Amino acid sequence: MATILRDFKLSRDYKSIHWGATLQHNMLRAACAGLVFGSIQGFQSGRWNDLILIIGCPIIWLICLPFGLFAAKLAEKGVPFIGLLTWIPALMIIPGDPLVWVLSMIAPRLVAMEKPPFISLSLVSWVLKNEDSEEIVVNTREL
Repeated sequence: MATILRDFKLSRDYKSIHWGATLQHNMLRAACAGLVFGSIQGFQSGRWNDLILIIGCPIIWLICLPFGLFAAKLAEKGVPFIGLLTWIPALMIIPGDPLVWVLSMIAPRLVAMEKPPFISLSLVSWVLKNEDSEEIVVNTREL
């Protein structure tokens, strides 16, 4: 069973990150957000070729990720208000979280987390390995 880790620090918990599952889960979040944005745009314009956003949102998320990680590192060092820079790409993928949550109920093998949050206000949802067991610990609080 996945649990939410509250005092996650990227610099301290770097070695316990399950990188494959983290990347898989966040790319799924971004693809689902692209599906939401593409559907909204398709309904408004009547052209369904706008579903290309399913591919575009994960690419945009990958481009914004280094900037978000850098801003989070500066925020750890005490730079005021720099953490707000992570909110722009985070707001881009939040609409995909409810779809990931529903997908985890319907087809749990497609989602890296056992119980993903319904809405995560973070740029990255970290999936961590627990040293004591095979349990996956999930952080959605920081970054």
